[in-house]
Amino acid sequence: MKSILILSDWYIPGYKAGGPIRSCSAFVDKFRNNFKISIVTSDRDLGENIPYKNITSDKWINLYTDTKIIYLSKGRANFRSIKQIISYETYDFIYLNSMYSYYFSILPLILVLLSGNFKKIVLAPRGMLSKGSLSIKFWKKKLFISLFRFLRLHSKIIFHATNIKEKHDIERVFGFMTKIVQINNIIDKPSEKAIKNKEEKSIINMVSVTRVSPVKNILYLLELIKNSHCEIKLSIYGSTNDISYYNKCLSYLNNNGLKDRVSFQEEVPHKEIKSILARAHFFILPSLGENFGYAIYESMASGTPVIISDKTPWRELEERKAGWDIPLEQKNNFVEVINKCAAMDQEEYNEWSLGAYNYAKEYYEKNDPTRAYLELFS
Repeated sequence: MKSILILSDWYIPGYKAGGPIRSCSAFVDKFRNNFKISIVTSDRDLGENIPYKNITSDKWINLYTDTKIIYLSKGRANFRSIKQIISYETYDFIYLNSMYSYYFSILPLILVLLSGNFKKIVLAPRGMLSKGSLSIKFWKKKLFISLFRFLRLHSKIIFHATNIKEKHDIERVFGFMTKIVQINNIIDKPSEKAIKNKEEKSIINMVSVTRVSPVKNILYLLELIKNSHCEIKLSIYGSTNDISYYNKCLSYLNNNGLKDRVSFQEEVPHKEIKSILARAHFFILPSLGENFGYAIYESMASGTPVIISDKTPWRELEERKAGWDIPLEQKNNFVEVINKCAAMDQEEYNEWSLGAYNYAKEYYEKNDPTRAYLELFS
């Protein structure tokens, strides 16, 4: 049985980091009987100063047969601990789940390469090489990538892209000779389609499940709501760790009469997201870039049409009546779509709700990644 050491800044019971946590935990749930898995992560959620409750830090914990995890405390996530973990056992593969994390990606990568014990290293950038992501803290990331290329670290590892767009992003940054495997994310099967009521023609309940951060383009979203001429109730569920950006959003909301139309809600555990999506008419997220977009998929799987940018893998939505993927330059188009959604009667809405559900169902049936993951880690 092959052994895999997984390093990730966050893991369950955390949920505030969103997609990366779901990607790692889904992999472990799917393949814990196929591989011997060891997980190294931090003992607190994104943006939190206190550890998880009922979790023992700095000690290996057995999760399942042949699967164990260690939650490193803030003081123990250091050079010595990471080096000790990597050197203590022999692993066939090391699976890194961030592009820029010092303790959970960069340091492990350098330690392995310096040791001369060349294990196979697989690095999943998790969308961090998209143009939208790179535009945030541009010079800091540019400097890091320049150093990464100078040391030729990219030539010594395998990149894991979760879609063709991310594959192109990796090639754009590190060149076409970079070794890349493209394997889809592991996702849940859509449950049975439920009927969703749209009782009043002029009122729509919209939801966005995302971090309040520049890459998610929340200020842009508030501008769209301000410019729409219909009655909207938008609830934004997500972490607010970028306090400066969050305050800008609050200021815009308060200064433009949006307090009755938009509300910021606390981020909720993943298990509660389905019920939130089930109550919404539409999901909206004009982000600068999504590596996958679990919330987008889960929205469509719940029969909730989506209004998103064209910076995600989810495309050609309108022709399938599953939603809209709109270029960010076309702000008026976004507004027109929002107004169109508000004007839908129940019959028309049912068509779009069913279209979204069928799109997600078809995606699930055509994109089972099991065999590809088994080949990668074999």
